[in-house]
Amino acid sequence: VSLSTPRITKSTGKTPHTHTHTHTHTFVTRGLTPRDVGACSGWPRCGWGLVGGDCDMPTLELVTAEFMDSASFRIETEVTVMAPIGACWELIADQASWLQWFDNMSSVDATPWLWTEPGQTRVVKVNGLKVHEEAISLIPEQEYAFAIRKWSLPIAKKAAEGIRLEDRTDGGSPRTTLTYIGAFEPTFVGKLAQKILTKQLTAAWGPALKNLGELAAANASE
Repeated sequence: VSLSTPRITKSTGKTPHTHTHTHTHTFVTRGLTPRDVGACSGWPRCGWGLVGGDCDMPTLELVTAEFMDSASFRIETEVTVMAPIGACWELIADQASWLQWFDNMSSVDATPWLWTEPGQTRVVKVNGLKVHEEAISLIPEQEYAFAIRKWSLPIAKKAAEGIRLEDRTDGGSPRTTLTYIGAFEPTFVGKLAQKILTKQLTAAWGPALKNLGELAAANASE
């Protein structure tokens, strides 16, 4: 018998909607099947909108924190918020708090709930996509990063995401710059989807970091 902490979920209250596609994408290349790219007839929505259907969960190679800078494909988006860096870090390290500021995340199950060192894990659901993640860098008030270990998107051999923090306070109100970094070693399919992935991740993380700053400022003022 095993004991585990129940995952935390939230309800968005939104009504699901369906997109109808009338075109078909065909990939003619060795080793790729329609299942790999979710392209039996168009690209039904699954996760970030790149693949659909009954998705597999391949295991991605574990990377180190250096991969955040050395990856062949990187995405960055930066937001400066009016909140102290300490309050921002507390929310980032507390896995349960992510549901409060990351709108696209609907559930999280973490071990432990407060991340303090590499190797700690969580499973999240973002836009309906289940993702297994493992911490690779936790430098208080500087860098938070995790490797993606399992997800159903056939777009990367290696993948990591993270947030870097920089204190921009200069004698006045507290200011913190939060920079999201997505780092990937793309597969063939991933190279084709780079523009889509950049658009989707930027659209998700930009507002999320703003929400994080607002919540951190509110917490700091209490």
